[in-house]
Amino acid sequence: MFYKYYSAAGRGKENLEKNTICFSDIDKFNDPFEGIGKYLYDVSPEEQAYWDSIGSDLPKSLSERFSEESRNALKFKQRVWCVTETYTNELMWAHYADSHKGFCVGYTEESIRKVCNKFEKVIYCENPTAIDIRGDIGMDAIERLLFQKDTSWIYENEWRALYTLQRTDVEYLDYRDNLEKCFSDNSEFLYTPYGHINFGNLAVLRSRRCIIKECPPSEVYLGLRTSQEDRTSIVQICKDQKIPVFQMIQVPGSFELSSVPIFEPK
Repeated sequence: MFYKYYSAAGRGKENLEKNTICFSDIDKFNDPFEGIGKYLYDVSPEEQAYWDSIGSDLPKSLSERFSEESRNALKFKQRVWCVTETYTNELMWAHYADSHKGFCVGYTEESIRKVCNKFEKVIYCENPTAIDIRGDIGMDAIERLLFQKDTSWIYENEWRALYTLQRTDVEYLDYRDNLEKCFSDNSEFLYTPYGHINFGNLAVLRSRRCIIKECPPSEVYLGLRTSQEDRTSIVQICKDQKIPVFQMIQVPGSFELSSVPIFEPK
């Protein structure tokens, strides 16, 4: 079982009621380094001496350009949904469930894998894996960056489900009519700032930031501080769908969390 922490004020209740999950683009996450890679354009000492002699640092410029364009490609092409291994992580309750006022939902690995292209554990490291851009780089190597995070996030014990956009998820819009949209901050859509040819015309690609997929929940946990109003509505949703509900409690005399059942479908 894997777990998703939700704020009661967010879209978690809607996901619970509709048996859905939301794959988001990486700019929606709280880590600004999502998808950032360490790209290297390795040159020999002789080559570097040449670039230095003409006052240019082309290898560095190429590395930075490749890093930016690769992240833009990841942001547009991939959507990510994150879960963790436990429902008793105090920091996860504090950071992602509105200081224990939200709730946590359990999903089976089987149901998650049915709606994604890849589901793997996040690797925590001091630096992202170095990629030599002079080599034969596949998109697979770039996508690996979405499964790497700094060691400061290790407490999350995170797993990630990756959904790769399909052709049906992308719209082609006439470039001339949508040029301004490419550079605007839109909360619902992502636009590519580059031109593409579609049926002989220059076009802009557009996709939704959030991709909704059906993924039924298996169990629900209410936070220590979940309000009575939220508790009542969440429990009713679970009763209607026959989903077990548990209440989080403090283990007496400790800083640990445990749970007790409050609704078990017959």
